[in-house]
Amino acid sequence: MKKLVLPTLFLIILLSSCNENGLFNRKNIISITHSACKTFYRSANLDTVERTKDMIEYFYDTSTRILKIKHYNAAFNCCPGKIHGEMVSDSFNIIITEIEKANNPCDCSCLYDLEYQIDNLAPGQYSLQIIEPYLTAPDEALKFIIDLKNTTYDTLSKLRTNYPWLL
Repeated sequence: MKKLVLPTLFLIILLSSCNENGLFNRKNIISITHSACKTFYRSANLDTVERTKDMIEYFYDTSTRILKIKHYNAAFNCCPGKIHGEMVSDSFNIIITEIEKANNPCDCSCLYDLEYQIDNLAPGQYSLQIIEPYLTAPDEALKFIIDLKNTTYDTLSKLRTNYPWLL
């Protein structure tokens, strides 16, 4: 009986790491650097994108296989504590969930510019989605198809109609 336990356990772990397409997911905590709160500290160098736009800009280096993403006007609490992200990816999808851990949140929200990097990403076509904590209907999620074989730089945006994008 003991001889069956280890192979069975290995098979369970192997199957649970596949997604619905039978592909292995990579789930990583990614570090995010961010600007100061742009809502209250407006300056020419912080407000590079209209505040009603939620925008990503990406750069892909084919030689190093590094994807760098800048997320402009990401909404978080004015006192966000730690901002980080989780990324899940497979051969077709990159899903980044932006998370804040606010120990003493303030009664307001701010816009921030974020930067993060994904290492060792094969060139190809991906559905890139960023899940934001304060996005509400009817505004659409940041979800785009990016083709890293043919396009190494692009900017993509969605208009926002709710607070904190509109004051």
